[in-house]
Amino acid sequence: MSTQITPNDLNLRVVAAGSVPHERSLGLRNFLPFLASNWWIIVLSSTLFVGGALLYIVNTPPSYVATAQLITRMYGEQAADQLSNLPDDAVIEGQIEVIKSDDVLRSTIRKLGLVSDPELASQTPSVVSLARSWLATASPADLQAMLSFNPVQAEMTVAEKERFVIAVMRGRLWVRRIGRSSVLDIAFNSSDPEKAATIANTIAKSYIEKDIQSKSIAATQATDWLSTRLTELREQVFSSDRAVERFKVQGDGARSGGGQFKLKELQSVADTYRKVYEGFLQRWAETRQRISYPVADAHFVTRATAPLSKTEPRSAIIITFAALLGIATGGAIAAVRTALNRRISSPSDVAIGTDLPCLGGVSLVNPIRNSNPESSPPIPLIAVPRTQRFQAKPTARRRRSQAVIARDIRHLKATLAGLCHQKRISVIGFVGLHQAAGTTTIAANLAFLHSASGSRVLLIDTCASSPTISRYFADEGSATLLELLNSADPYSLLRIDESDHLTVVPVGRFDERVSPGDRLSSRRASLSLTDFKKRFDVTLVDLPSLKDSADARAIGPLLDAIVVVARAGTTTLDDLDDGIAALESVGARVVGVVLNAVTDLSARHEHRVVR
Repeated sequence: MSTQITPNDLNLRVVAAGSVPHERSLGLRNFLPFLASNWWIIVLSSTLFVGGALLYIVNTPPSYVATAQLITRMYGEQAADQLSNLPDDAVIEGQIEVIKSDDVLRSTIRKLGLVSDPELASQTPSVVSLARSWLATASPADLQAMLSFNPVQAEMTVAEKERFVIAVMRGRLWVRRIGRSSVLDIAFNSSDPEKAATIANTIAKSYIEKDIQSKSIAATQATDWLSTRLTELREQVFSSDRAVERFKVQGDGARSGGGQFKLKELQSVADTYRKVYEGFLQRWAETRQRISYPVADAHFVTRATAPLSKTEPRSAIIITFAALLGIATGGAIAAVRTALNRRISSPSDVAIGTDLPCLGGVSLVNPIRNSNPESSPPIPLIAVPRTQRFQAKPTARRRRSQAVIARDIRHLKATLAGLCHQKRISVIGFVGLHQAAGTTTIAANLAFLHSASGSRVLLIDTCASSPTISRYFADEGSATLLELLNSADPYSLLRIDESDHLTVVPVGRFDERVSPGDRLSSRRASLSLTDFKKRFDVTLVDLPSLKDSADARAIGPLLDAIVVVARAGTTTLDDLDDGIAALESVGARVVGVVLNAVTDLSARHEHRVVR
């Protein structure tokens, strides 16, 4: 019986070139394979987003924004002080709200007759218009007016129509302060550039007129109050003057020495009332002047003119944003797809997903056949004397393919050689999780490379359903596995080729009722695989796939070690875990995993591996 060896005894983590530690590092090394496998998702997502943006640009009518500029000032008794200081933020913000108020917009609507304007009053509000209006005002009343308006309903009042147009205009109107100055931008959006300029200028004029009207009304109210107060003060001045004159004429009835002081007191009261009266009289005159010639707090800096180019849609910005959004969305979809994808694509996936080391990887290359494909094995082969008869005329492409497969097989051979020397393992089985995993490619090329180095190698084919090794590499007249099992002295039937040190045992023709695994695992079998250790340095067994046959589980416990072959891009981590568990459950000693058909950046011209 063979010595029991477990993966923990091997103390082997990463033993081949291309193997990586268990922790996946984030960087360019991982990003490039991710991009190579998911680039089409990112391109498709970007194309869809850019296509949608182009459709939006084509179907959206152009709009133009015209801008008028006003400067706000404070006139009055403290004008000099106020102009020397920075404008009050609260005052400026208040003026911005006044410009957007219903009174200013209603005045603009009536001046320009916008109630019957087809762009503003005869359309059903779109979602964009509703959102823009809400963002501009945050007023539920505006939204309700827009939603409840029906342009074809004749019985709607003028006020209701004006309310709708006001809500639409407020969604197209932008008023902002330029920096910390007292200059305000009044911008309006319309599909007609001339109309946009006209409405912007009219809104500014309506605001100035409202300001003048407000000042005139305030001055009128102040004049009325001052007039009433002047009448009262006039009576008080006349009364105080009459008291002084009466005292001068009549004097102090008591004829005391205090008469002179009494006169001064009455004169002082009369002078005070007169000064107050004169001050109110001057204020009343100034107020009357403001009524007849009021001065506005704002005037034009620049009047709006028709814009020369459209403002919306901004084609360059929209397309750029759509492309970036498409790339981000595609990247997110690709990341989710990668996270949900359990397929093994690199040796690092094996190290992370299982407790076993990845012994190495074999790159994705094409089989190189001669002029007669039927006589050539459908697997890539290294260039050794044993395979010369299968090689076609060398070309640059074929030499590159042979160099790639030879490089990877040599890495794997070095790993297995160190493993065999350390743990005295010489009988190794190769099993795939499915038929196209590539176990025959790995086992055959390892046998050729070992024999070329001078080692005595025994290559046994146990794949009765797909005997590739038996069909192409066994010598004519070689004893088959079936003949060895039926012989009382099986070892005497082996013919050892001393020229290339490689002996191939074909599987033979087994009855459908009995498989090679059934015969080898039988207690009555006269053939023991471990006995080959005395005659051969290395014994490699090509086992049928776990999915198609139970022979691997039957033969596995009879071997020193088993190497599981997984195919990149096809084998999933779940299948790999299940296969390893199935082998270990019957006592087989799985020592590692070989990843076949790995995409090799230095051999991108190759595209396929078959078993």
